[in-house]
Amino acid sequence: PVLFRPYPVYQGNDQFLIAIPLEINYDYLQFIRNERRYFAGAELEVNFKDKKKNFSRNKIWQTELTVPDFRSTQDRRRWHFSLDSLLLPPGQYEILFKYRDINGEQRVSFRRKMQLKPVEKFYTSPPLFYYPDRDGANELDNTPGQPSPLQMNWDFNRDLGVQLRTWQADSTLPLQVGIELLDAGDGHTVFKQDTLFRTPAVARELAAVVPGNLFEEGRYRLKATYRLGPDSSRQIVPFQVVWFDKPKSMWDYDLSLKPLRYIVDEDQYKQLSRGNKEERRAKLVQFWKKMDPTPETPFNELQYEFYTRVDSSLKNFSTRRQMGWQTDLGKVYISNGPPHQVEDHSLDPVPDPFLRWIYIRDGKRLVYTFRAVDGRKEFQLIDAEESNL
Repeated sequence: PVLFRPYPVYQGNDQFLIAIPLEINYDYLQFIRNERRYFAGAELEVNFKDKKKNFSRNKIWQTELTVPDFRSTQDRRRWHFSLDSLLLPPGQYEILFKYRDINGEQRVSFRRKMQLKPVEKFYTSPPLFYYPDRDGANELDNTPGQPSPLQMNWDFNRDLGVQLRTWQADSTLPLQVGIELLDAGDGHTVFKQDTLFRTPAVARELAAVVPGNLFEEGRYRLKATYRLGPDSSRQIVPFQVVWFDKPKSMWDYDLSLKPLRYIVDEDQYKQLSRGNKEERRAKLVQFWKKMDPTPETPFNELQYEFYTRVDSSLKNFSTRRQMGWQTDLGKVYISNGPPHQVEDHSLDPVPDPFLRWIYIRDGKRLVYTFRAVDGRKEFQLIDAEESNL
């Protein structure tokens, strides 16, 4: 529920600025109502301790936010951002992070380690991920977006901002910096940018934005290379692109496969069902790639719509005997989407209570009638009609 990352930037004179970007999930925060808005807040504490030098430094601050409606307070896709910083000398630090909710009882703590070596000629901060579509923050000047505590993962279908920061004792030496994003599977280059700095400077920043439509879900390696005069170095950061909020039915490949029987013929379904788990998974990926209405982007709108319907069927139509997609209601919903009109007589005091879904499409009127069984515990499709408007 809380993402936290200490990010060092060398300032010269044996001092590091440690920026502390963090994000808190809305669903984890305890909101209280204040007039017509909802308020939440947290107290954050970070302690850096070097046991060998018997040195420690502490930072405590509070953060708060308000949202206009109750639904937003439970939105697991939204995160509250906070950023603070402090200065540290070189050392071998143990980090203790503590979180305390101001309105509730939620508390969390975890530990990290960080080594800050003395700097003589040249220093490179680790690559910083940032959100290009969000405003930056004062503690990290010249970051062209909001810093992210993420490093091992990134959101699917979102532009990836990468910033590199360097410090050099000899400001006259030219510096060449390169950023390359590689697919960890086949090693091909997804994105590459090289910049040569000739103007004298001690501190430099290089920012690049990798468009989200260049990479799909999967594993990648970010390679940063530096050439300062005759010397060179590089940093490699492995990370994974994950579609965190994709439909739940897409996380389970067996569940992703079975409802396809409603939109493909029997021979094609049997073909998709053959093979071991990895073979079935590969076939499913290729199936949806062929069905993608926008193959130039990683986001498949048709796939998203289909599995959103499967999720809805699981949530709304599941019974003790059947999963939602297996029911008659689920089959019609997955094949056609939400009905345009609903006639609900399932609780009427008549011998055969029923539910009727009506679709208007392509100049036709489609009517599905379901019989309510055992007080609406189950619905059976008893009639399907099609007529011209």
